[in-house]
Formats: sequence, structure tokens, C-alpha cells
Amino acid sequence: SPTLTNCSFQGNNASFGGAIYNFSSSPTLTNCSFQGNNATRDSGAFGGAIYNRSSSPTLTNCSFQGNNASFGGGGICNNDGSSTLTNCYFQGNNAPFGGAIHSRNDSSLALTSCSFQGNHANNNGGAIYTENPSSPSILINCSFQNNNANSFGGAIYAFLDSPALTNCSFQGNNADAGGAIYATLDSPALLSNCILWNNMERGSTTAPGASVRNNPFFPSAASFSHCIVANSGGSGSWVSALGTDLGNNLDADPLFLIEVDPASASTTGGDLRLGTGSPALNIGDNSANSEPLDLAGNPRIQNTTIDLGAFEGAFEPGFEDLWPTDYDGDGIPYGVEFALGTDPNTADPGNPANLSTPSFDSSGHATLTFGRNPAAAGNTIWILARSTTLAPGSFIEIFRFNGPTSTPTSQSGISATAGTDSFSVTDTTAPDKAFYRFE
Repeated sequence: SPTLTNCSFQGNNASFGGAIYNFSSSPTLTNCSFQGNNATRDSGAFGGAIYNRSSSPTLTNCSFQGNNASFGGGGICNNDGSSTLTNCYFQGNNAPFGGAIHSRNDSSLALTSCSFQGNHANNNGGAIYTENPSSPSILINCSFQNNNANSFGGAIYAFLDSPALTNCSFQGNNADAGGAIYATLDSPALLSNCILWNNMERGSTTAPGASVRNNPFFPSAASFSHCIVANSGGSGSWVSALGTDLGNNLDADPLFLIEVDPASASTTGGDLRLGTGSPALNIGDNSANSEPLDLAGNPRIQNTTIDLGAFEGAFEPGFEDLWPTDYDGDGIPYGVEFALGTDPNTADPGNPANLSTPSFDSSGHATLTFGRNPAAAGNTIWILARSTTLAPGSFIEIFRFNGPTSTPTSQSGISATAGTDSFSVTDTTAPDKAFYRFE
């Protein structure tokens, strides 16, 4: 039973456990990262990064990004054992069953403060596929955003499991059935203090099944207590197709800080912290969650009564929090979108305000056009630089617009026009080959 700390596993490949195969062991992994590992040597391969057989690993502060398996568990596959994961992160992992985790055959799964974003399953369980565990799966303070499955369970697929989910947040997940959760064959999930909002089933975010779908042929009615559930009607007008109302449930926008579009396939973006005025604040069941900290490591109860979802407390973001993050997954960070005047919450790489291919006049002079957001002028500076080699340090500034002073400056031979919502910069001195960088 080895102990691994501060280890990195990248680009490994095997049929079972692309990076690690555990057999009858109880390893402890802390601060380890797994990236681009694969269990794809044949069509029945499991555990893109880790395969656990009759093992009980404990993982803390570990990350799994871009791992793949040809059958089950893009990140981790458990077979006849128990896994305990705390503060672990799964992003962009892929497998037909359980894009991030596949737990099967008398395996138990306990997750605390884990995040799942942009994982994909070709079949079932975009993030997690759990099947016939030795004891019900337990998930506390976990978040699921923008995971998707081609068939069932955009975030979670439960088969012969009765998972207990407490203070978990689901948003932007997508599947053909069960946008967030799909439960079948004696798998009555119990959800307490959870939020399920703006997920998608068969292209719809308004169907009850966008949140939870219970298999009608093998009923597995979920139960909800102190939850926000989209399209549920709340406890006052509960939609029975979702399962059992145990009381104190709402159908109200939780005011997540940044939602993602469930129709997108982005692996980044979004923020499931609660905004100021969220109805999820201070209305949970304190007895349901004994963890002292939330997903972000903040005190779990801050105002006498616990909040719903994975994060505690209201958050009012500043630019320093938003600026470098690509919330909508279109490859352009929030700060750049704010400066250009595009929508930082909607993927729009084709927006004309974005940088576009230069145009050329009859003399071969390049003209570059990019957006300008007047509302950003007091907070931003636009800089266009040019290089002929792409060598480090070779870029030279040729145009600048200082937003706080509304002052344009440019080198000799640069013709610049600043409109109300765009800039056009013509470079009349460029050599035969030039590269441009916008900042």
C-alpha cells in the first residue's frame, strides 16, 4: 500500500489503469496530478488514469484532466473495493461509461468536496457511473457542471445504487435522458441541501427530466429535502415525475455566479458560487451535513443555517476574480470579452467584435479590426504588438489605446481609427511577414 505525494502522471497507456493499477492494496495519494493518460489498448479497457481492483485507495487534492478509457472510467475505475476522494478535481475526462469515474461490482464510493467539469460519456454517466455498490455512494459538497452523456445521466448514472447526495450543485449538464441524474433499477437517490438548475434533457432545460430522470420501467424514485430543483414546482406544487418531495424544496433561480450553456461542449468556464440575494442562502438542513468546510474551503455554516449547494455564503465578484477566466468556453477570457464588448457568458467566437483575419489594401497593407467596449474604457488598455519572428521578446508595440485617459498612441506608419465600438488599425510599414498580438 504505497504512499504517493506530489507526483505527476502524464501520457501513460495501458489496458487497465493507464497510469496506476492497484490490486488488493490501499494506497494513499496526495497532491498528485493525472493528465492525458489512457486505457485504450483494447475495446474493454477500464480506468484511464487509475484502475482499482479489490483495493481501497484514499486520494486527497488530486486532479484528473483529459484522461480516457475505451470502456469505463476515463479518470478512475473501481472494481470490488472502496475509494475515498477528498478535494479532487475531474475535468475533460472521457469514457463510454463514467466519463470521470466508473464504480462497479461491490465497490463503494465516498466523495467529499470534489469537482466535475466538462467530462463526457459516449453512453451513460457523463461524470460518474455507479453500479451495484457494496454500500450506497456518498457525495458531499460536490459540484457538477457541463458534464454530458450521449445516452443517460449527464452528470450521474446510478444502477442498483441508492446514492446519498448532500450539498451538491448541478448546472449545465446534458444527456438524452436525465440531464443531471439518471436512476434505474432500485436506485432511489436521496438529495439533501442540493441545487439542480439549468441542466438539459433532449435539448430541453424545462422538462423535469432535465434535473432527474427515474427509469419508468424500473422505478427508482429519488427523494428531495431542502433542495432547489428546476422544473419541480417546489414543495407547494411538486412534480411527482421527479420523485418524492420530503419538504422545504424550491423551484427558484439560485443565482449561480456564472452559469454555462448546457448545450455547449466546453470543459471550462462557470462558477457555482452563490450570488448576492440567492434564495439558496440560509435555508438548508444543518443536520444533513457535518462537514466543517464547503467546496472552496470556507466554513460550512456562516449564518446559523446552512446554505444549499456546494458553496457557502454569497459572493460578489470583482474584476480580479473574473478577468482571466474563460467562463463561456469560447477561448476568450472574461477580461478580453469585456474589453471587446462581447458577451462573456455566451460562447460567440464568430462575433465581429473579436479579432478577425486581417484585410489588405491594394498596396498589401494589413488592416486589423477588433471590438471596443465603451463601458470598459475606464478599466482597460488595448495594445497591438507586431513581431517578424515570434521569438521571445520580439513583439514591439505599434498601437495603444489608454482607456482611462481615452488617448490613442501609435508608431509612425500606423494609421488608427477608434470608433464607438471598434478599432481599425492599418500597418503601412509591415515587412513581408508579420505576426500580431493583441493584449
